[in-house]
Amino acid sequence: MTTLTENTYRDVIDKISKLGSGDMAILRRCNKNPLEDSKLFPVLGRLGFINSYEKSLVVCLYAAYHRKEDNPYYSDSFNFGKAFQEAYNPEQKEDKDIRFRALLTASDKEQLSYRLRQAIKLLKSQNIKIDFSVLLKNLYNWNSDKQWVQRKWAEGYYKSFSDADTKAQDIAPDINESEDSDLENE
Repeated sequence: MTTLTENTYRDVIDKISKLGSGDMAILRRCNKNPLEDSKLFPVLGRLGFINSYEKSLVVCLYAAYHRKEDNPYYSDSFNFGKAFQEAYNPEQKEDKDIRFRALLTASDKEQLSYRLRQAIKLLKSQNIKIDFSVLLKNLYNWNSDKQWVQRKWAEGYYKSFSDADTKAQDIAPDINESEDSDLENE
């Protein structure tokens, strides 16, 4: 991210974070494409987001995640896929994979809005922080021909599994070593 672009996305999130609790409550109720919900138009219009699907979706997701007193979180290394992977219990891996793949393959705005809202609720339930400025940038690039956003999220999601496996191997004792030491003690 260039500094100018990063600051632009962060400025949008800072603007959203200044909304009053009444506006946040209205936005929190959005369950679909925000530009198809006329109840949101007054708030989206005041923000200047009435013609931007990406900004209108992020403001609704932000409202679903944050409360009025919360401050925005910023991290240059934030990856939504990694955050999603951290949110689930390892025993639910198959269910989590299905949900994650459904999110990555969401092609229309209604489906993407729904899948992201569910993911945001999951991350919130596990107290995993979200950099909404990075999410906004990702949404602007969601339909890129090369699907670099989906690839980046997938990399973060699946790399987290291999990192966890590596840590487990580092912690687990080597079976051969313990057998050798048992033989030496006889």
